[in-house]
Amino acid sequence: MNALRAFLFSSFAFGASGLWAQEYIPFPESNASWTVGLGESYCFEIDPTSSQVYRYETQGDTTINDQGYHKLVVTAYCAECCVPAFRVGYAGAFRNDTAERTVMMVLPDSTYEVVLYDFGASIGDTMDFDYSQQSWCGPYGLQSIDSVWIVDTYRRRFTWSTQGCWWNVAIEGVGSMNGLLEWSASNMEYGGQLLCQKVDGTVVYEEMGSGGCLVEPMAAPNVVGTDHRFVLSVQN
Repeated sequence: MNALRAFLFSSFAFGASGLWAQEYIPFPESNASWTVGLGESYCFEIDPTSSQVYRYETQGDTTINDQGYHKLVVTAYCAECCVPAFRVGYAGAFRNDTAERTVMMVLPDSTYEVVLYDFGASIGDTMDFDYSQQSWCGPYGLQSIDSVWIVDTYRRRFTWSTQGCWWNVAIEGVGSMNGLLEWSASNMEYGGQLLCQKVDGTVVYEEMGSGGCLVEPMAAPNVVGTDHRFVLSVQN
């Protein structure tokens, strides 16, 4: 029995050390896109594949407080049903802090950084995602860390939860399964959903069975190539 316990302990320790020995995969900084869906029952009953779907893209670099960032822009959307995307046009700027394994974000109309993703967190750590439109959710606690095979390598997967709000799963180099910036969009029946991520035109992630990488939202007017910072609409 003692030998069995020792074997199980050593296997667990090896698995944990192997997980953290994986090479860290930072966020893509250029030529990347994320297709996101949001909705509620009425919207999805009408057209679940095209209603309220929109796309974030990396679009050049910018400097804020002498620090370099990569811009995110919502360049396309389809909002014939329900409400428009959270943001259209400039959606903020991010940078990778590879030493800390974090993705730092500066939101529109702000010059202050917030932690968008913490891939260096440990189980039991907490994060506050107030910037994600749902400030009433409060802090999230990290419940588990495991690993998932994507494209040609394993990536760490982090599961966060909080009482009364939508849980979150975030994957290194991909983002939140609820949507790139949506995190705790739980007041909608279906929450947010990351449908597709592409880098250099290649599919990195696609929500199983969604066909999300085939969805082509309409081009948003007057946003491509711009650096204006505004919120078109906010989901309450």
